[in-house]
Amino acid sequence: MLFSDESCFLIALATGRRRSEIHALSISESCLRFASDKSSVTLLTDPSFLAKNQLPDKGSGLITIPALPPTADNQVLCPVRALLVYLASSAKLRSAGSSRLFIPIKKGISDISAKTISTWICNTVILAYKSASSEVLVKHQVKAHEVRALASSWNIFNSSSMSEIMSAGFWRSDSAFYNHYLRSMPLHCDNLYSLGPLVAAQHVVFPPPSDGDSALR
Repeated sequence: MLFSDESCFLIALATGRRRSEIHALSISESCLRFASDKSSVTLLTDPSFLAKNQLPDKGSGLITIPALPPTADNQVLCPVRALLVYLASSAKLRSAGSSRLFIPIKKGISDISAKTISTWICNTVILAYKSASSEVLVKHQVKAHEVRALASSWNIFNSSSMSEIMSAGFWRSDSAFYNHYLRSMPLHCDNLYSLGPLVAAQHVVFPPPSDGDSALR
């Protein structure tokens, strides 16, 4: 089983990038590199891809995703682990010459679109909230495009600098983030912290230590 939905969701959360950029991620040797100890993975979009706000003479920039610490209990949420599993399970299904990271899961389909990326992300969100009431879904604005906003807002809430957010999300101006993507996180923080450390917008975000824990990690 490919686990395309879950892997795509974790990569979306871990990168903080647009669906079009996730769609354009490549597995060619120059675009996908794991650290020797699998503590991180570095990704690039296909060289022919031009992001929404990318100048023609500028590269899209490296995307570096850290792994969760090996001591973390929630390894199933580690994007590096998920990517390794996805690549292994999809290897025999890849057509020759195809370098796209995410591939179709249905027979007879040669490629996927950026809309497919949105569908996979949305499917994972819906699955996570399958037992929630409609009121909860409305309250939390459960939509696929919110993942990019929440990933970066979660980092801001946990003291990442604006320059780090700008770089991770590949924004050209901070006004785009403030006007369209900044979310109020107190509504979400208890649920997110309860998951343990998470990788969001290319940073590992740790929950605050409890009263009985050491402040040192």
